[in-house]
Amino acid sequence: WVSWRLEVPSGARPDRELRAVLERVGDAELRRGALEPLEVLERGRERVEAAGRDAEALCGALAALEEDFTRITDTASQRAKGSGTAPNRSLVYSDTRRSATARVGGTVLEAMAPLDPLMTSAAWLMAQLGARVERRAVEVYEKLSAASGEDRVNLADFWFACMPILHGGAVTDAQEVLTEFQRRWARIIPLPEGEARVRATHSSVASQVAEEFPPAPVAWAAARYLSPDVLIAARDTESIGGGDFELVLGEMHLASNTMGASLFVSQHPEPAELLRLTGRDHPGPRLLPLLPKEHKARLSTRVRNVLVRPEDYYVALMELTADPHRDRTVLSADAHVVRRDGRPVVVLPGGAEFPVTDVFGHVLTTLAMDMFRLFPDADHVPRVMVDKLVVSRESWRFTGGDLGFAEEKSEARR
Repeated sequence: WVSWRLEVPSGARPDRELRAVLERVGDAELRRGALEPLEVLERGRERVEAAGRDAEALCGALAALEEDFTRITDTASQRAKGSGTAPNRSLVYSDTRRSATARVGGTVLEAMAPLDPLMTSAAWLMAQLGARVERRAVEVYEKLSAASGEDRVNLADFWFACMPILHGGAVTDAQEVLTEFQRRWARIIPLPEGEARVRATHSSVASQVAEEFPPAPVAWAAARYLSPDVLIAARDTESIGGGDFELVLGEMHLASNTMGASLFVSQHPEPAELLRLTGRDHPGPRLLPLLPKEHKARLSTRVRNVLVRPEDYYVALMELTADPHRDRTVLSADAHVVRRDGRPVVVLPGGAEFPVTDVFGHVLTTLAMDMFRLFPDADHVPRVMVDKLVVSRESWRFTGGDLGFAEEKSEARR
């Protein structure tokens, strides 16, 4: 394989990656000529950082950096915001970390107990989605295998043949699985019409969830992660200590460790500890799809998962956007799909094997991430509580024609 271009790996500090590449240039004069414009931009970034809270100095430093970038690259320093634009639209950004810390005690942790049956049902939801997509993948494998007359199917060919599934059939599967998921929850917590508040107990919900959502194998590597956002509603901290509070489930992100996002890891006091904990979640190597540097829907430098260990494998499905010197980066054309005990698995050049759904990991996570909705959309959905935990907030939905104020020209009156 020959890639005749300079591809800088994605990351929070691409300038460092570029410098590492340029410093490997053997000819001193060529190396110096390549590094000089990069050093101009590096100094510009340092001036932005040094400006701190001085608004005038900050504006001047940003303007100078943008001017230098445009002059050096003959490219606009900013990209216009729009539906077709990825989140990365400017040259630099500033992340901050609060100095405050919050600690919760046993009373709050005990009140989170109803999260357990919710997460049990979420695991079932992901397992059903993964199983459906895998069945579709088996059909693709069988067609390619029959056409070639071989048991081994090239992963690159397999990936592209699965595109109609990932962006068509899998979307349908996700909706059908969600519909069944909500049907089962309707049996666990019925919502009487006209009620504004519905209450249930953890014990009753847990026993029914165990029946409605039986255990199932993890469908893909990331599917073992559930990331609930929980809010505490109380008058003050003293009320929390006295047990006078409620918890509110804001949302539950499925198949994603949200703490693995670059913006959290890069500012964590001990990133190595996060990687160590990742090793507890995944005792062996993982197979991770090598993602494009940016995507207009969800992907940017700040939110991409960076909890990747040296023992994990990357598989490049389209473009090689990782460090070409990184060990365990595999091109899809060098890997194959075979059947093991009736299930499709990916075999890497060194012999390592992984479930084929791991290759679809990012697509499956994108489908599943926001699927956790206990009840279907309706004109009115009551507030649902399980003990102290609000598992579904009260909501209303209206058609545009019913909202007369929408036509009001005055923003204040609207």
